[in-house]
Amino acid sequence: MNDISVACKEDKRLRDILRRILTMSEEEKRAFRKKMTIYFIGKDGEDDGTVKSFFQFVLEEDNAVKIAENIGLSQTKPEE
Repeated sequence: MNDISVACKEDKRLRDILRRILTMSEEEKRAFRKKMTIYFIGKDGEDDGTVKSFFQFVLEEDNAVKIAENIGLSQTKPEE
């Protein structure tokens, strides 16, 4: 979790993704997780594995909330 927290803190794009995941209902998370699983079938590159791991982790249980709290991310205030 620490590595992902650091990456999110340093990369606005990851914070934007995290913020979007935080707004999803459980049903939306399940559907998105399914799309990500299908997307990464047959993708074997190192970057693909890293991105897949990121999505798997933040979509699991309440990990997105924990990361947001860890980096001080406001769930309601968009970044400029």
